[in-house]
Amino acid sequence: ESQPKGDLNPRGISTQVESRHKGDLNPRGVSTQGGSQPKGNLNPRGISTQGESRPQGESRPKGELNPRGISTQRESQPKGDLNPRGISAQAKSRPKGNLDPRGNSTQGESRPKGNLNPRGISTQGESRPKGNLDPRGISTKNMLSLCFC
Repeated sequence: ESQPKGDLNPRGISTQVESRHKGDLNPRGVSTQGGSQPKGNLNPRGISTQGESRPQGESRPKGELNPRGISTQRESQPKGDLNPRGISAQAKSRPKGNLDPRGNSTQGESRPKGNLNPRGISTQGESRPKGNLDPRGISTKNMLSLCFC
């Protein structure tokens, strides 16, 4: 019960906190060296993207190895690192009609007629069936809009 510091956690790894100041292990077991590295936190794959304290965004030649010997550039990755799903977070490189990170369509005209945008307002009020409200809350029943009854 009264074992001194250094009990084993469930995985059998010593938990002596005072002996590992900076550079605790992240869940994947790769040292992040939190204190000594200003802007080089780990990307979602757990590989340090900036080993030395290099200003962020500086262009590193293609395929150069970081201090652990793991290449940090796959082809020529755009500046915004990958999000956890591995899809580039830059909207301009996404295919037509996908949602941007805020959930708004990047190209509204490619959505099917009458779908709702994230705020619940029809993007094409004139194509809604008779009697529904247009975005301003005015009944369209008295308008001779296309009605397929």
